[in-house]
Amino acid sequence: MFCDIDETAAYLRQFENTLTSLTLKKRSLSYNHVRILAEAFASKNILERLNIAVYSLSPSLLVLLAEKLSNLQSLYLRHRYRRSPSAYEVS
Repeated sequence: MFCDIDETAAYLRQFENTLTSLTLKKRSLSYNHVRILAEAFASKNILERLNIAVYSLSPSLLVLLAEKLSNLQSLYLRHRYRRSPSAYEVS
């Protein structure tokens, strides 16, 4: 499914009490996209595995993930060249 990050975060919030693993495929995320997703799961903090592609890896991105998703046991980050950041696929 292709949609915008805010819509996807809103959709995923309904699973914040049970979702422990999230993989996003086919599109890279900006820092802001990662922030929106992390904030969607921060309150329950039960997400254990995250697999995403990012446009750039930075210390601030790692700090964000460590602070918002401190329960993560597995983090897989892929680097992809910039494409349109407005849509990505959720699986």
